[in-house]
Amino acid sequence: MLEQMLAAHFVERYGAPDLAAALPVAREEIGYVIELCRDVPVNTVFAVQRRFGDDGRIHEEFRTLAAPTEEPDHAKIWKITEDED
Repeated sequence: MLEQMLAAHFVERYGAPDLAAALPVAREEIGYVIELCRDVPVNTVFAVQRRFGDDGRIHEEFRTLAAPTEEPDHAKIWKITEDED
């Protein structure tokens, strides 16, 4: 199901020609993320910035933010609050 959803996103948002063409790319992307996260401590946050370069290709930059070391592995690393508006 995740593969199908990601493939549909590639079609709708990034102009992939159709689901059949996007599905192998979605599978590859999911595999890449699984591998990226495999040996990372719990509560690590990943950020990716994608941009189109002058060459027309997508360029990616990845960053990680580790949880505070004094907190246990299951500690919250952010808090969600209601807007006051």
